[in-house]
Amino acid sequence: MDLQDRGEKVSYLLRDGDTKFTQVFDEVFKSEGTKVKKLPGESPNLNSFAERFVQTIKNECLRHFVVFGQSHLEFLLREFAS
Repeated sequence: MDLQDRGEKVSYLLRDGDTKFTQVFDEVFKSEGTKVKKLPGESPNLNSFAERFVQTIKNECLRHFVVFGQSHLEFLLREFAS
């Protein structure tokens, strides 16, 4: 399920300075009305809540299962969140 399917819209995209995030990547989000904010280099604490959330999902949920595709992953994450 996509955000658009649920009637939700992304306002901001926070991203780091990784080279895989090109100008084209940013333009895709900007074309949908999303503001792209690039985090300054060497500042892991700015994104600490997101990093901790990802670590929690990995440690407490995903390391206990073998994921068989996107729909299975989405199911596991929904069950973990509920």
